[in-house]
Amino acid sequence: MLNNRLKTIFRFILLCVLGSVWGQAQAEAAPEHTLKPTELPAFEARYQLSSLGLPFAQAERSLKKTGANEYLFYTHAQTIGVMSWVREDEITESSRWRFADGALQPLHYYYLQTGGKRERRREIRFDWDKGVAHSRKNDEHWELTLQPGTLDMLLSQLALMWELLQDPRTGARSYQIAHNDEIKSYRIDFNGEEVLDTAMGKVRTVKFTRRDPKNPQRFSVLWCAPELHYLAARIEHTEPGGDTVRAQIETVRFTPSPVTGAP
Repeated sequence: MLNNRLKTIFRFILLCVLGSVWGQAQAEAAPEHTLKPTELPAFEARYQLSSLGLPFAQAERSLKKTGANEYLFYTHAQTIGVMSWVREDEITESSRWRFADGALQPLHYYYLQTGGKRERRREIRFDWDKGVAHSRKNDEHWELTLQPGTLDMLLSQLALMWELLQDPRTGARSYQIAHNDEIKSYRIDFNGEEVLDTAMGKVRTVKFTRRDPKNPQRFSVLWCAPELHYLAARIEHTEPGGDTVRAQIETVRFTPSPVTGAP
């Protein structure tokens, strides 16, 4: 059960790590940099994962520049408290990407889950010059034909944040996402506004829902905070049968140098 919870919550969200820096991060939650239309905020954030009201993991999420027009969107989570005595599950997920024609374009996606009976590993290498992606899940391999605008599962979250910064008008959005042996089409619907109570105080958000096109009872809900550059303040994932995992923001620190899509 824990393996499934950690795996599914990472598919549409994620999150943040422990360390002395987080003792000061809460006071730095409000963005200090006024973004240009061509910029995303570089940041570090921490979330708590819970189910049935009980916390079972902490996660970190960060966005930073790693080279000339190359960026890394990174998440890491591990079990905490009593749950960590039973299982030492740990998940790392990353997307290396670039700007192309004003949009986010994935270059390399990587996912690793350890702590269970066996490792779970996924990887996608995007070759945009040849128009193909090389996808791998454990020992299985596939070659996918890329479509313009194709994203990986993790980068799709950042793409929503980027689009809301470009045009805050809410509405339905569609994404083509490479996942294992296929490229899936996902629709994200706007579900109104909501004020959340968080460790950082009350946070105003806009709310979106994404349902699995093959099983509508499997869905994710994302609360994006305009005051935090539309960073996710809360994410919930529900499986058929009603099992729900929540990730809620605890701290965030925006760094002075933004990620820019300007030529």
